[in-house]
Amino acid sequence: MDGLNVYYFDNLRWLFPNSQRSQPLPYVMPIQMRKSIDSFDIIHIHDHRTFMEVICSYYANKRRKPYIIQPHGSLPYNIGQGALKRDFDAGIGSWILRKAGRLIAVSKSEIQQIKALGVETGKISMVPNGISDEFLVRLSSYEFRNKFNISSDKRIIIKRS
Repeated sequence: MDGLNVYYFDNLRWLFPNSQRSQPLPYVMPIQMRKSIDSFDIIHIHDHRTFMEVICSYYANKRRKPYIIQPHGSLPYNIGQGALKRDFDAGIGSWILRKAGRLIAVSKSEIQQIKALGVETGKISMVPNGISDEFLVRLSSYEFRNKFNISSDKRIIIKRS
């Protein structure tokens, strides 16, 4: 696609149709990684604590290929299965993060979470999500239109909480 080799992997998640917590299990991925990694310049890993991250980082380190990890907010222990996250990080997770060439955080708090897992500050870059914090304020539709100078004939979408 656009001059890049893109790989799609079949997945065994269908074996667990009722499980909300099952990880994707791309069973062909380890074979493809082993076969193709020498042609990779860099590997970009999305998320943390996944089967795919373990496989990608293993082969990347084995073949001395740089990789980037973008956790996408998956680091906090108080979201999801905290005990499993702690065990993973105590075992291999922190090592995977420290061996990455670069980590991309979406916020200052994610930078702190990455640093708490032993990653040096110089390896962390911040690329915020596409919506500025100024839009995350609690305003009525009238206040929002007024603040951002949006006329009443224009449509807006506001999430009410």
